[in-house]
Amino acid sequence: TKVEVMALDSMTNEVIAAAQDEKKAEFEDRFSKWGSTEEAFSYWAERIKHLLDLVHGKK
Repeated sequence: TKVEVMALDSMTNEVIAAAQDEKKAEFEDRFSKWGSTEEAFSYWAERIKHLLDLVHGKK
């Protein structure tokens, strides 16, 4: 499962950040139609939240 993310400045439309990543499915996730996708998106959501918290000085 792959993801691409781009963050734009809402005033200038300038690209502030861009990223792409690939998450390999764990062995047991491969047996579920959505298992690996749900796990990958949960992982990326947590990473994005963590990065936004760092930018805003939160831990």
